[in-house]
Amino acid sequence: MKKILLQFTFLLLCVFTLTSCFELREEVYIKKDGSGTYSLTVDLSGRKQEIAVTTSLTDSTNEEKNFVANIENVIQKSSESFSEIGGITHVEYNTDYENYLTGFSFDFDNVESLTAALNQLNTEPAPSKPAFEFSKRTFERNNTHYLQPLLDRAKERQKMAEDEATKRFQDYVFESANYVFIVRTEGKIKKYSNKKATYSSDDKNEVVLNYSFAELLSGRANLDNKMKIR
Repeated sequence: MKKILLQFTFLLLCVFTLTSCFELREEVYIKKDGSGTYSLTVDLSGRKQEIAVTTSLTDSTNEEKNFVANIENVIQKSSESFSEIGGITHVEYNTDYENYLTGFSFDFDNVESLTAALNQLNTEPAPSKPAFEFSKRTFERNNTHYLQPLLDRAKERQKMAEDEATKRFQDYVFESANYVFIVRTEGKIKKYSNKKATYSSDDKNEVVLNYSFAELLSGRANLDNKMKIR
């Protein structure tokens, strides 16, 4: 009974005080010459307030920190060869256990180097179509997935639920979680093709694409987006 009440408390906190319990965020800064910076962040900081309330009743703090550590391990093992790829520099790993954040960033000389690096995250053969393309100031994100190890980890976590109440809560967390893809550009973005994307700055140099994590897990998220840069 205590566990059911605890899960209900979590649920209410998620609904009424948090916009999301879990966010997977990709950010790309692209210059006019096709070089730029990429970062990937797994962000569970939205759960910090919940955990502060329930720490005395559960081992959630350790659970979340262990989850962050597991994701950090997956990321570092999958990306350990980044620095060996031509055109990839300044590879940095960033983990904040207090705020449940982990991720990495790097600079790239061109989108071919960017795609080659991100393909290292995928345990499957590289997709036939590159994740990113850049030509004549047009930057394109194709609907290919290179985050499979992270998605598999998320699916594995869903399966670890001990009872129906926990399972329902985990299902809710992933339904309410967000996948965010942000593109920032050196020049203004004249237009973009994905109708679900939006400008997030008045000077139109940033476009954001949001999907629920459930849509990403199920393959329903359409990531195709062609952006024309002035």
